Amino acid sequence: MRGPIDPEQLLSPGMLKSANTLLTVCLAALSAMGMLHAIGHLFKWRPFTALLVAAAALAIPLAIWMIVRLLSEGLAAQHSLNERITLLNESLWGPEDEEWEEVNSADETDEVDGEVESISPEAEIVEVTETAEAEAEAEAEAEDTSASQTDEDRK
Repeated sequence: MRGPIDPEQLLSPGMLKSANTLLTVCLAALSAMGMLHAIGHLFKWRPFTALLVAAAALAIPLAIWMIVRLLSEGLAAQHSLNERITLLNESLWGPEDEEWEEVNSADETDEVDGEVESISPEAEIVEVTETAEAEAEAEAEAEDTSASQTDEDRK
């Protein structure tokens, strides 16, 4: 939900509580006016009409208040969850501001003799794959040597 003044800014939980409080006061005033109307029917000796008006004066504003309250609580929970996810994302991957993007874009290029060469992602993948294969070969050789040493120890 967006703020009423600045549509680019999210609605803060404090503003949401203030709006909910204002709605509560308005609905309580509406309910009080309905109860006064019901008391007026009692003075005119219309008890069934007074009972019906009193029930409506309490039930309708209360139902509206409960629905809005549940929706605002859900919105506040989503807002806090969004903040937590944003903090978690920033702690894992770093901030997403323009300065960070400028640093990353500067790292992706190398200057050689006045020429700018772009580092291709495929080159990094090949290097990583070759390094992983070399590590796997080293582990296999280490296992072979340890197996041959245990065979010699058995003899």
